[in-house]
Amino acid sequence: VEADPGAISDTVIENHAGPTPTVVSVTEVNNFHVPFQATHNQSWVHLTDSTGTTPGSVTIAIDAAGLTPGAYIDTVYYHWQPDPMDGYTAYTLVRLTVLPNHAPQIFEISDFSITECDTLNAVFHATDADLDQISMWVGPLADNMSFNFNDGNGYFRFTPDLTQAGDYSVTVYATDFIDTVSQTFAIHVADCNPDLVPKVTINPSPMYAAYAHPVGPYLG
Repeated sequence: VEADPGAISDTVIENHAGPTPTVVSVTEVNNFHVPFQATHNQSWVHLTDSTGTTPGSVTIAIDAAGLTPGAYIDTVYYHWQPDPMDGYTAYTLVRLTVLPNHAPQIFEISDFSITECDTLNAVFHATDADLDQISMWVGPLADNMSFNFNDGNGYFRFTPDLTQAGDYSVTVYATDFIDTVSQTFAIHVADCNPDLVPKVTINPSPMYAAYAHPVGPYLG
């Protein structure tokens, strides 16, 4: 009995999906129809159609969930009923390398200083070396703060009112749904004394005096 391929070598990233399953062809060199059964030892190896008759096939799938970074090995053996031509036992050697997950990286964020009369708009960026999908959020959000995550960027806005002078601490979070990282920045809001321009201006109108002089009787 022969198995093709006789070896599988895969590399995955920690807590990511496993590799594409491999279909192993199991044949008998003289084209005899030989019953066989495939077995293995490690729990991270899964077999489909593990029993059959040559020519046949066995699908080997790898489930890397929960495996820590490192090197792993297992062997799938194809046991057969007495083969009339030879006593060779076929196998497929399965090697797996698990690499550590790379957490997202948030671009450096500076502190901010504004006044109560200003609006702060900031865009936050994060990347992931494994090209994983990223999500971002911030907290805590004070009154008049907002955050929107769209197309890989985080958009932060703060429009303080005239009662919000003071210091604020806000933390930005980014996750690849495996690892989460954060970065905290400060916002200093200074008092603002805007010039208050009256909505309506009242100008005094000119004052006029009228004088009446007595007129004597008309004598004709």
